[in-house]
Amino acid sequence: MKFRLLLASFSIVVSATSAMAAGPYMGAELGATILNGRNDGFTKTSYDVGGALNASAGCDFDGVRIEGEFGYKTANTKIAAYTFGRNSGGGYEYRTTVNSLMANAFWDIIPKSIVTPVLGAGVGVLDLGDGLNGVLGYQLSAGVAFKVGSHLHLDLAYRFQGDANIGGKSSPYQSSNILTGLRYNF
Repeated sequence: MKFRLLLASFSIVVSATSAMAAGPYMGAELGATILNGRNDGFTKTSYDVGGALNASAGCDFDGVRIEGEFGYKTANTKIAAYTFGRNSGGGYEYRTTVNSLMANAFWDIIPKSIVTPVLGAGVGVLDLGDGLNGVLGYQLSAGVAFKVGSHLHLDLAYRFQGDANIGGKSSPYQSSNILTGLRYNF
């Protein structure tokens, strides 16, 4: 009797999971990144608007998507001035890059619709390019997805990304990203 109950429960779970799973997908996003200015007490830095590129692969569970994402962001530094008390000096320009490896979850609010609002969150590892490798990071996302084919979606999104600021450093990493991308469901 217990075996039949266990088998029936397993069958229901497998059937529900199979019915719910819409399948794997791959995607790519391109857009603009705005890195927030940083001030660590010695250096004040501000940035030009830069570029962002993300590549992702995941699984769509008909309304909830789980994915892995690699991100690349780059921006030119506008001003970097050394500050010691009231005196400031120096100043130079350089390129800042940030690489990220994130695990994301998205909620497609109306999954069967041609147009659906999307909310998401992620956690992962950031390489901030300034000696801070393997920093814990997070991101929050809001946007809209347009179904443009039987397997293809056009995504438009705003994504905020930051580091967890463990250790309380005075100048955490934060960026605002405006992205557009294509996502192909297999």
